[in-house]
Amino acid sequence: MFLQSQDFLTPSPIRGVKLFAYSRERYASDWKSYEHEHSYAEIFYVLSGKGTFRTAAKDYPLRRGTIVINNPNVMHCEFSSEAEPLEYAVFSIENAAFTASCDETETLSPLFETAETAETAEETAPAGTAYGAETAAEANAHLKSFVFYDLPSGAAEKAVQTIEREIAEKRPFFEAVCANAFAGLLLFVLRETRLNATARESNAAPSVSSYAKDYLDAHFSEEITLERLAKAFYVGKYHLAHAFKAAFGVSPMRYLATVRCNRAKKLLLRGSYPVAAVSVSVGYSSVSYFSAAYKKAFGETPQETRKHARPAANTKEK
Repeated sequence: MFLQSQDFLTPSPIRGVKLFAYSRERYASDWKSYEHEHSYAEIFYVLSGKGTFRTAAKDYPLRRGTIVINNPNVMHCEFSSEAEPLEYAVFSIENAAFTASCDETETLSPLFETAETAETAEETAPAGTAYGAETAAEANAHLKSFVFYDLPSGAAEKAVQTIEREIAEKRPFFEAVCANAFAGLLLFVLRETRLNATARESNAAPSVSSYAKDYLDAHFSEEITLERLAKAFYVGKYHLAHAFKAAFGVSPMRYLATVRCNRAKKLLLRGSYPVAAVSVSVGYSSVSYFSAAYKKAFGETPQETRKHARPAANTKEK
């Protein structure tokens, strides 16, 4: 289930930090797990199920209550158990990075070499132990992910419940209520984990909207839905739609229709291809749907455009 993300006015303990998206992710048969990175930070909270979080070529077990802090531009991947499907909430955060506190090195333990050793450490470590950095100095030298087990779950559960309710109901000032719920979660995380959080520009890497646009330009002839496009970039479909429109002024699917119709017009003006063949070549399985999209884009039908083709090239429509 994806929940529509909003621009949140976040009263954050870090100036400039902003919660810009929230989603709930659940394992399904079409979940494809690939290592990826974002230009923004994320907080994962595992709601149910079991799985594995992979970062820096090491695996860490996930279970209910696990909190993962993933920094900008850090490669990572999530895997789910088939028997106990993984479900987790994702808070996407702009303008923030998290590092280990130089004054609290006792809270840090070394990275573990395998998932098995990580499980052993999880069983024996005290509540609140963080995994994700050999030393505080190394952690501050470059950004990493952090995994926390057995932290009190109340703040995370409350933030999830409040944000999901507010997004669903959309009552007056719901964005501000969501922002306050996130601020409470962020304060809880900083207090309990003793990580440092600093302001950091989130535009160091191309945005997910730019990646999505490039993908549509290259794959317009394939079967594409908003949900499939979002899954390709590990974001919620509503977040992608919102971010894409903010960046380019149109929705991803409207942009896709424009790319397809522009390509179709070039083919039609050659006069060598039947409308049905053009429809399939630009990604439409239905000629009637293609015709409707084309007329919306250009104010005329594909057949009318084809009449403008070079006479020598024009062939009889079948």
